[in-house]
Amino acid sequence: MARQPLSLNDLHENMALTSGGHHFLLTRQIYQSGGAQIWHANEIQQHATRHPPRKASLIILDPRIHQGLQRSPIEELIARQENWNITQLARVRSLWLDPAGWHFAVMEDLEGTSLHVMASRHHFQDVLSHALMRNAASTLQQLHRRNINHLTLSPFSLLITRDYQLKLLNTHFEFHLYQALKAHENHWSFEPYLAPEMLEEPPRPSAAADTYALGCICYELLTGSPLFNSTERFALPQTDEIQENQWHALNHLLALSPEDRPTGNLLPLIDEIFTPREVEKPASADKGKTPYSQEDQATDDQLLDELANNEENDQHVESAPEKTVTEAHRQAPEQPANHSSTKSDLHLTSTTEPKQRSVPTFLQRVKHWLSPKHLLQLVIVFMLGMAATYFIASESSHQETMDQLTDEITRLTSSSDPNDQYRARQLYEEFLQRSQEKSGPNRLDDNITAFYLKMKNPELQTPKTSVVPPPLPNMPQLKRGDSFTDRLAIGERGPLMVVIPAGGKNLGNVDRQGGGDEAPSHYESFDQAFALSRFEVTFDEYDLFARVTQRSLPQDDGWGRGRRPVINVSWQDANAYAKWLSVQTGFRYRLPNENEWEFAARANTSTAYWWGDRVAANKANCAVCESEWGNLRTAPVGAFSDNGFGLYDTNGNVAEWVAQCAESDQAATSCSRYWTLGGDWRSSAAGIRTSAREALLDSTRKSTTGFRVLRELP
Repeated sequence: MARQPLSLNDLHENMALTSGGHHFLLTRQIYQSGGAQIWHANEIQQHATRHPPRKASLIILDPRIHQGLQRSPIEELIARQENWNITQLARVRSLWLDPAGWHFAVMEDLEGTSLHVMASRHHFQDVLSHALMRNAASTLQQLHRRNINHLTLSPFSLLITRDYQLKLLNTHFEFHLYQALKAHENHWSFEPYLAPEMLEEPPRPSAAADTYALGCICYELLTGSPLFNSTERFALPQTDEIQENQWHALNHLLALSPEDRPTGNLLPLIDEIFTPREVEKPASADKGKTPYSQEDQATDDQLLDELANNEENDQHVESAPEKTVTEAHRQAPEQPANHSSTKSDLHLTSTTEPKQRSVPTFLQRVKHWLSPKHLLQLVIVFMLGMAATYFIASESSHQETMDQLTDEITRLTSSSDPNDQYRARQLYEEFLQRSQEKSGPNRLDDNITAFYLKMKNPELQTPKTSVVPPPLPNMPQLKRGDSFTDRLAIGERGPLMVVIPAGGKNLGNVDRQGGGDEAPSHYESFDQAFALSRFEVTFDEYDLFARVTQRSLPQDDGWGRGRRPVINVSWQDANAYAKWLSVQTGFRYRLPNENEWEFAARANTSTAYWWGDRVAANKANCAVCESEWGNLRTAPVGAFSDNGFGLYDTNGNVAEWVAQCAESDQAATSCSRYWTLGGDWRSSAAGIRTSAREALLDSTRKSTTGFRVLRELP
């Protein structure tokens, strides 16, 4: 019997795809178009079933484009994305082939909702739409600088993640799917957003096509309706839904000729589109319009009476459908206003002849409703009404509270008073906590608001003094494990520090199982205790320093800031932060040297890792550590257990800069290469050994590198 050809319609929940030793179980579809589907999936490792599955997202391609077991040209386009390294793009990890014939790409976990779904279920305030479109425009600008065009941008390919980050799906390759399959497939969700030149034969792809698609999305967010529902394209009609300045800005993005569209910095146009400026109409604007008269009112009342009669007589009512923008464009030239001609716009079509009914008397009505059957119905209706009233009151109360919090946060963040800024951060924490108590649409609405607040007010993410302990005075009785923070001159607190006791230990390649880059085994003693930051320095802590000193904020690669370890910082940046802490606190802060760092990270152990000689699940963040972040991104600091000295994340997560020069045995002013220790989120098991190290140029900024600081004790 001939084998049935594969089809995307065959994909379903709990379906398994396999490649090599990797097994993926499909859980939920998040995107569908004519040539591909994107699914959430659980990656289940065959020999580690007792551990929770890792999450991933899969792009599953239409089988019709494949050429046997060889990669198709479209798959080659997808494979190129592995090296693009643009944080707002969904990151592709690898391309695989299932034995049944499915070709699919594995991406980072994309927990979130498309802009299309969010906009269709929830009314977007213009401020949120504005923020999202600015983010999308900035991402397109990054793509275009690298001569990369998206080509199929639409609300379906814009994903808002659970971390409130914007991600672009299906960059570049999906249009090639469209070209290959459009003769056989007519369901293409992005087609109404394609620029006119992309619908021609042959198409003319360029950055201007992305500009056009962005304009279509902006129009849809402004008006609540898509500009086009087909492949027909025309000049943007002027309507009462948008102000004149918005219309002019949209016209720049939606010019029919690609040569007339801007492709550089689109942010000024986006700002104009979402900033309506009302223009006062001249008095002559209303001339020629027929006022609404008593005769018109009587006509409308008559139509309403007819509607009521038709409903009572079980007749079918058919009203004229609303005109779309496309239909409005096609209609004949506007006739002079005349109410008599519009009275027929609502037409009533009767499907049956009117029935003659006798009118029941009052006693007959009372007897009818007092029957047991109808009494039960009345009780049920009453109880449902009470429940609905309670539910509506509860939801209304929640919404009122969240609206009040939003208004107060917005007011406080606009103030320059540090006390107001501190209060705003407290209220933002309360907002987030209340949002977690809800589910469904309310929670999604709250998350959207939180996303907007966070984008508009980055200061909400600075450290909160309520989450760290008060500083201890400079007392000699500080002992192993004591933790403290120092007050900064600006009124905030420094990082949380933990006391590392004096002592001695064999350091370096103690078990002789490490690589050639590890230091030789040697004994090192420390006569004086010192303090080391309990966690890797976080974005919260570093961003405060950067804002105060007016430095550029480091990129977070789209993973979030807050309590994640700061990344994309050089050795020079780390040293500048430590020196700033010294000035702010009056104590000496610096980077630890290699021996100090390893002594603290080992915590009196001699094994490869502080917990033993083998990598264990949920002990660290690395490529093979079996955690939800492994080989994907950094984990929030403190996500795993601490070592014997109370330090977190000394193995994996981010490799940490130390003061030791990699070109000699001690730091020198002429040194240009320094060690990073402990490995990172994409390191192998050998790469996160406590004695593992890598030499980097002091100017290197990577998504795998961070640091922690040392504070000398008297």
